[in-house]
Amino acid sequence: MEWTHLEYDISHFVLTGLYILLLFVIGHRMYRLKATGNLSHLWQRTFMTMLLLGTITRTVFFALQPYVMEQKIQMLNFLNLSLNLVPSFFFFSCYLIILFLWAEIYHNAYGGGEKNIQRLRPIYFSVTAAMYLVVITLLGLDWIMYDSVHESHTDIPTASTLVEQILFCFDGGLYITTAIGFVVYGGRFYAKFLHGGPLLTKMRDTVLPKVKILTLLCTLCFVARAVLTIVGTFMPLADWVWLDLVYYFCLELIPLVLMLVILRPAGRPSTKTNSGKSTNSGSTVTVYSPLLINERKANAVSPVPNV
Repeated sequence: MEWTHLEYDISHFVLTGLYILLLFVIGHRMYRLKATGNLSHLWQRTFMTMLLLGTITRTVFFALQPYVMEQKIQMLNFLNLSLNLVPSFFFFSCYLIILFLWAEIYHNAYGGGEKNIQRLRPIYFSVTAAMYLVVITLLGLDWIMYDSVHESHTDIPTASTLVEQILFCFDGGLYITTAIGFVVYGGRFYAKFLHGGPLLTKMRDTVLPKVKILTLLCTLCFVARAVLTIVGTFMPLADWVWLDLVYYFCLELIPLVLMLVILRPAGRPSTKTNSGKSTNSGSTVTVYSPLLINERKANAVSPVPNV
């Protein structure tokens, strides 16, 4: 039992260190975005804020777990479970931003232009607001129904009530839905860039690998995470002490780091103007193109200045 506790402590201290490193990477990225002027984009600010909040919360959660396991810190299951769940929804907001970014660029270039974009923006804000409303409502309901008399302190966060099980299943359902979205728009992007016009031919070497890697990896990670989350809600997967290290490193850290590497900032926004209308060649010029196209390799496309 002592060796099991030691393995559990080591795995969570390693995860704490990895997320602390991610915090430094996020801080450096935010500095670079501010220096290049790209942090002025609304999507960039929202993406980095959600990523920062999720990483901070996840770091605190992992740092506390060895002490909770050894009962040096007494933490109610409700609080420990909430601390575990909240970062997942912060990170989901980041993935959702990228998904709607792709949808906006795609529809701007191929699907009807500004009319479709105007429909996407309220959909994004409505989906995000609905998600957090459901999470807050379920957590509030769980707290109201919480029985302090029968609830004991726990060493591992588990879904011990029906509301908590619904929360985990809701989390898994969101990741399955996001995986489908990445397949749909990632597949469309890949097909357009693979068989696009002259402009897309110039951008193919820069953008196509990013779209392919993000689509494949994020889809696989989201499906695997959704399955493990839902199955783990009803089965004791926590008996494997190294599960958290493998699970969060492969299915959370890798996608987040990949997005930070691939979606690195472009140079300073161009002062050129553009009508923003799509052409027969399939232009993908939008105010958010710096997220996908690096300045050094995308001279053929000049991002539109902030609006």
